[in-house]
Amino acid sequence: MIRAALLLSLLTLAGCTSFAHPLLGESGEAFDQRLVGHWVVEVEEDETLDLAIQPDGQAEISSSEDDGRVEKETFRVRTARLGEFDIANAMMNADGETFWHLLRYELVGAGEELHVFICDGGTWYDAVHSRKLSGRADRGQHGPSTFVTASTQKLRAFLRSHHDSAFVAEPLVLRKTP
Repeated sequence: MIRAALLLSLLTLAGCTSFAHPLLGESGEAFDQRLVGHWVVEVEEDETLDLAIQPDGQAEISSSEDDGRVEKETFRVRTARLGEFDIANAMMNADGETFWHLLRYELVGAGEELHVFICDGGTWYDAVHSRKLSGRADRGQHGPSTFVTASTQKLRAFLRSHHDSAFVAEPLVLRKTP
C-alpha cells in the first residue's frame, strides 16, 4: 500500500516537475470556487489524506503517520481553464524560493469527487531537455527532475499541443466530505 507521506509527496511535488510561473488563463489570475471544501482520500485502512481548500484559494494538505505525527503542507491554489481542461496551480515556498506545481483536475458527478492528475515528469523533462521550453532538466536515481522557466504564454501553447501527454493518465481520487 502507498504510505500517506508518499501520497502527500506525489500531490505536492507533482511528479518532480516544478514551474517558475503559474499557468493562468487568458483573463489572468482566477480561482475555481467549486474546489472549496474538505477533500479526503483513504490511503490505507484507517489512514487518510486530507485536503482543505478555503474560498480565498489557501489550502492545506495533511496526513497522519503511524507514530501519531501529522505532516502538513500549506499552499495557495490558482486555477485556469485551458480548452476543455481545468488546471490547478499550487504555489509552494521552500528555502525562500517560490515555485508552482501544475495539476489537471476534474470534478466528477455533482462535484463530490475530485480527480487530480499530476504532471507526467517524462513529458516535461523531454520538453526542457530538447529546448521546446526553457528551464533545467536533470535525471537522478529517482527519475527526471525538471524546473520549467517558460512564460505563462509558452506554457499555454505547450499544453494546447501536448494536452494528451502532459499529465498522467490515472488520477488521484478525492471525495468531498461535509
